Amino acid sequence: MRQRLHNFLPWIGVLLPLALVAGCVTPGPAGGKPTTQPAATAEQLRARAEALWSARVREDWVTTLEFQRPAEREKIDREEWVNWHKQNEPLVIQRYELGAVVTEGALGWVQVKYTSSARKFPGIAPREAERWENWRAVNGTWYPLGPREDDTMPRAPVLRNAPEEQRLRSRWDAAWAARQARDWAALYALTDPADHETVTLEMLAKDEEAFTHTGADVQWVEVVGEHDRGRVCVVYRAKFNDPSLQKAAAQEFVRIEPWVRREGQWYRELVTTGK
Repeated sequence: MRQRLHNFLPWIGVLLPLALVAGCVTPGPAGGKPTTQPAATAEQLRARAEALWSARVREDWVTTLEFQRPAEREKIDREEWVNWHKQNEPLVIQRYELGAVVTEGALGWVQVKYTSSARKFPGIAPREAERWENWRAVNGTWYPLGPREDDTMPRAPVLRNAPEEQRLRSRWDAAWAARQARDWAALYALTDPADHETVTLEMLAKDEEAFTHTGADVQWVEVVGEHDRGRVCVVYRAKFNDPSLQKAAAQEFVRIEPWVRREGQWYRELVTTGK
């Protein structure tokens, strides 16, 4: 059985801390005033990645601590950080090689090939691996994302389908135009037909009427390969229409919205479980 997602349908998707995505890219036509950051270049990202991976090979845990974002680093005790990694770091990195380095605004990806062994199982032969490491620039300085944060940014551009991302962005633009015009029928037509049995037009309209959207900044659009699913990360600004909250300032919400492609056309999903 599908799970009914009623109330706050405008915000369907993954909710993120605003600090993780604000100012990542230049907003599109729907954007208001963007959050800007100092420029962070691919050359700077390569240098930072080299420094981090070199420290990992040397097991210089004091240096690796410097690659935590400032707001997080100030909460970490240096001695505890070093001792934890000495005892619990699962991999011993023997060597590494950086490949392509790609940036899009404050988002960055570093291709890494490395050889490692399991610290607690030294008898197992070292293994080679390759991955794209996700980075994000904060105030002009690059920091790697942790595994739990990887879903807060898209895959590396070489893994994605740029033409389909443009088509998906066009559909999001159409949905935003419908929302701005408060044309709920038009907005509903852009949602997944497979969800219409669960979420009716009346339900969507009721939830949309609870808000007045004042702005939206698209942070990124992702379609991986030939897959029929995509994501759009958006910073929305909206005010509640409750009379008791009329004097309240507009609030910012960050959402990663799920979209699905059916018969060549993109639709925003309203129900994401039980399909």
